[in-house]
Amino acid sequence: MNALRKFGKVAGAFILVSAAAVAAYLFFLRPWDRTWGATGAERAAFMPGDQLVADPSYATTRAVNVKAAPEEIWPWLVQMGYQRAGLYSYDWIDRLLGILDGPSATRILPEFQNLQPGQTIPIGRSPGWPVSSLDPGRFMVLNIQQDPVHISWSFGLKPLNARASRLVLRIRGRMRVKPMMMPFFALMDVGEFPMVRKMLTGIRDRVEGDPQTPTEELIELGLWAVAILVGLIAAVLAFFRRPWLRFFVLSWLSLAAVLFMAFIQPQLWVGAVLDAVLGMWLMMSFGRKKKKAKII
Repeated sequence: MNALRKFGKVAGAFILVSAAAVAAYLFFLRPWDRTWGATGAERAAFMPGDQLVADPSYATTRAVNVKAAPEEIWPWLVQMGYQRAGLYSYDWIDRLLGILDGPSATRILPEFQNLQPGQTIPIGRSPGWPVSSLDPGRFMVLNIQQDPVHISWSFGLKPLNARASRLVLRIRGRMRVKPMMMPFFALMDVGEFPMVRKMLTGIRDRVEGDPQTPTEELIELGLWAVAILVGLIAAVLAFFRRPWLRFFVLSWLSLAAVLFMAFIQPQLWVGAVLDAVLGMWLMMSFGRKKKKAKII
């Protein structure tokens, strides 16, 4: 196959599958992650702070069950922030972005329990998250206005019984996006759910006494990185190696593995198995050579 012709064929295949992947994200994955864990009633219910962003360009409602009463969960919410208790999400990513300066707390910090409306939760290099309103044990509303974005975060606590509660997070946002900023906000759109889900499960795990350790988190992110690396290598090799389809398929399977690990957050051994399979496929693809036909 002529090199230029092959390049065009592979590039065309990537463009076609990329368009299909974007459509699948917008019509299937995105609607699911926008309401992850929330019941129909929770999605439809009014929450304090909804009035702050009256005409949002996007809105999410997510929730988790926590084996604790609302008053046991509340201290973990009010102590969040930079040089406070952290954000309970992927701390290594937050530290890389300058949002945090250390791992999130795994215990209640008494010195940060007196949060009041009008105060601001510090968030790294950003102006912080102003507290609009709160009712201890029931809800906390943050009103974040950083041009060109206006976002409200509403944390709600609802008891299920004496030893279990629902932690619900409603996010409503409105933004004015310039065309040159579209790729940045598209990347944020994809990355927002794994970070927020990790925050909610991070709060739950700390309340229930089983938080993920920094080492376990680093291993989890390392598993993502391995899948990303395999996918990038396979994508490049698809343009230069034969048969190209083998590497092309591997590149997209690697992307699917990354999304699975980031969005579903399986146990670490599941991610390790996925990476091992992808790595073996890549090495085997290097070793395969096209057999020459025998002349009889």
